[in-house]
Amino acid sequence: MTSLLIRGSRLFDGTGAAERRADVLLVEGAIAAVAAPGTLSRVAADRVVDADGLALAPGFIDAHSHADSVPFLPGIDASKISQGVTTEVVGNCGFSLAPHPADRSSEIQEMCGRLFPSLPYDWSTTAELYERTDHAGYTVTPFRSWGTTLSALP
Repeated sequence: MTSLLIRGSRLFDGTGAAERRADVLLVEGAIAAVAAPGTLSRVAADRVVDADGLALAPGFIDAHSHADSVPFLPGIDASKISQGVTTEVVGNCGFSLAPHPADRSSEIQEMCGRLFPSLPYDWSTTAELYERTDHAGYTVTPFRSWGTTLSALP
């Protein structure tokens, strides 16, 4: 089990409540406890971060992103994560990288070329696209409309 204790942060919890100082314990990437500073001091966490004077907030969701092709770009695109975005919703402009009939890949490539760099388009089903993007890796968590998400890269 992996755990992280963030101590003494200025917590902005996303509910609209006023900021407050807090310790936050994460276990396996999920929030396990939020308590007043010092309350969780006896918790044996794998890693402890002193966040005194720093702000802590939940990850932000970009509900309309054109980052469908980011896993195919060379290197890691940290532009969103550096702004606090941890989840992006893609494929919501009336078209997406998948699914498409295999014999129409060139048409899809031409249409998507307006937004995305040149891609191999060697997939036709959504499962095939996910297989390729999963293999390439992510900087932020992709939101999949059928309810599955992947953990963001460390």
